[in-house]
Amino acid sequence: MKAGCTGCRYCMPCPEGVNIPVCFELYNNLHMSGNPDEAKFFYAAQLSGLLSVGETAFASRCVQCGNCLEKCPQHLDIPTLLESVVEELEGPDLEKRIAIAKQIFKKT
Repeated sequence: MKAGCTGCRYCMPCPEGVNIPVCFELYNNLHMSGNPDEAKFFYAAQLSGLLSVGETAFASRCVQCGNCLEKCPQHLDIPTLLESVVEELEGPDLEKRIAIAKQIFKKT
């Protein structure tokens, strides 16, 4: 596991709307699955709000305010880990992946 997050959600809610536990779950999936295209697709679909009610919750929304740091019982450096999530799961093709997910998960 790249991020030692247990999913306890003590870091939530993030004032900027980042879904920290889901970001880390998908980041860990990227490194465990060995399938970066699939991991990036599910990151785009899940955190774009397509599979839930709400706004986007991407790691790139983090402004490094540090509110999460004092709440994490694992003492993770959450802002730094979120930077890694952005580097590895977002990138220039994020909008393209969101568009594909919209077609697949089109709501009727």
